[in-house]
Amino acid sequence: MLGQSLHWDYSTWWFDMVMHFLGGFWEGLFFIWFFSPRDSSPRSLLKVFLFVLVVGVIWEFFQIYVNNYIAKYPFDTMDTISDVCFDLAGGAFAVFYFFKKRIMGKGGSGI
Repeated sequence: MLGQSLHWDYSTWWFDMVMHFLGGFWEGLFFIWFFSPRDSSPRSLLKVFLFVLVVGVIWEFFQIYVNNYIAKYPFDTMDTISDVCFDLAGGAFAVFYFFKKRIMGKGGSGI
């Protein structure tokens, strides 16, 4: 909301990247909190990444629809790929953050 009202999404070229990274981070933490994986197995990590990917792809379909049919902007393949990659990077950071906190909470030194 603030980014749109101050036109940061048009005046700052990297604003969209930050928003997708933070969105992926939030989605990853939400999935971890809601489904509470008990271990850090590759299967648990894959579930987090798939959740972030599905939400990111659904958002991109919505954005493509709005841009093509309402705003009449042409489809931009590189923007879509970049958005999904930043979503996944945010999800990866959420996984890293959560499991690092879990390890530190189990008697880690904190260094």
